Formats: sequence, structure tokens, C-alpha cells
Amino acid sequence: MTGPVAFEAATLRRAALGGGFDGDDPIVLRVGPLPRGATPRLRFEKEGAVPFEVAFEGGVWWTEVREPAVQALALRAILAERLGRTGGLLLHAAAVVQDGESWIFLGPGDAGKTTLARQARGLAIGDDAVAVFAAAGRLYAQGTPFRSEGGPPGHGAMAPVAGVLLLVKDRANYVEPVPRREVVRALLQQIFLPPGTEEPNPAQVRCLLALAAKVRVGRLHFRRDCVFDAARLVEGAPRARAGGGG
Repeated sequence: MTGPVAFEAATLRRAALGGGFDGDDPIVLRVGPLPRGATPRLRFEKEGAVPFEVAFEGGVWWTEVREPAVQALALRAILAERLGRTGGLLLHAAAVVQDGESWIFLGPGDAGKTTLARQARGLAIGDDAVAVFAAAGRLYAQGTPFRSEGGPPGHGAMAPVAGVLLLVKDRANYVEPVPRREVVRALLQQIFLPPGTEEPNPAQVRCLLALAAKVRVGRLHFRRDCVFDAARLVEGAPRARAGGGG
């Protein structure tokens, strides 16, 4: 007996993934024996855990693993793999939409992404995994269902990227310039890659470099009670130089 595992939010639009038209393109993961003749696409191997595989057959992904947490891991890897095929990125990041544009908060675990996303003005579209891609000559961010414990619900909204902010917990709320090369380094450290993939492909690197070069970047210092408002905190802040040096 097999059953689907739902991708529990609005799915990424096909336009974002190279389909060129609006509409949902759902990721469906079915649990059960792999179909006969199906070729495994992703293999998960982690020290101390039982290896498992995910196969793709007939427009559906398949796995024999039944633990919900492991299924969520597989779904995230599938999304990373799909985005990578068209040069998109799945980032360990948070994002909020304000005034029709998205702001991406970047940092390692415990950097404060969930706190900022939950308290920010506007719509929080993610606090753990955010999709970034190019479409119609612009860079967009879109929320995913994946979230940290206590984070805002994943939301499928998408919006053009206005800026990327590196996070620093502090005693005051302000934004300072940051060298764009540092943003590139931070982005590289926070990309989700499918198992067996050691580095982003050339199209993903182009997307990453465009993200660091074409939008506002800065280092956001914030207090725990910060209510992020880009119009107040970012628009009046000094800008990084257009070049990659700083």
C-alpha cells in the first residue's frame, strides 16, 4: 500500500523552474517499494543512519522510508535538485515580503532568522529554506514549507528580491555596509545541495553572483525585539560599493 507525502504549501510555479507559464508543478513523494526498473536519483548516506534512496518514475518520486522527518529531508533534497537543474538556489535563510519586494536574512543556525521572520513587518515567507531563482530578467525569492521549530508557517508567496542581509545579534538595530565578496561567501555557505553534490553548478553560481551584485546588501545588527522594517532600517543606510571589493 502506497501513499503520497504532501508538499504542504503552495508549490513553486513552473515559470520559476523554466516552464515558462503559470501554474503549480507539485512535488509528490510516494512511500512504498520503488517501481520496477526505476533508477534511483538521490542516495542519502549519513554516518550513524541507514542509507536510503529516492527514485523518480512517471512524474512521481518514490521512497521506502516511512519516518516523517526523513521524508521531509528527502523532499528538501528533491526541491534543491529541481531548482539546481534550472540554475535556482535553495538557501538556508529566512525571507519576508514588504511593499511587494522580498528581503533575505542570511546566517547559520541560531543567527536569529526565525526571530526576525516572525516579528518582521509584512509577510514572512520562510525562516529555514527559501528558493531563489531568475525569471523575466529579475531575481525572485519564494517561500517553501520547510521551517524551524516555532517559526512562521511556510508560505508559497514569491516576490522580487530587494536585498540580502547578513545577521548579527546586537544591542541596537541598524544596517552597515558589507563587501559584496563577503555576501558571496555567505551565500555559498548556506546553499542546500542534493546528496552527492559537492558544489553548485555553473548556472547556480551565476544566480548567486547576480544575487550578490544586483540587490541591496548589508549587515543587519538587531536586538531580540527588532521589528524589521526595510523602509526604516535599510533605505537610509550606506550602500556597499558596486564593485565586488566592498
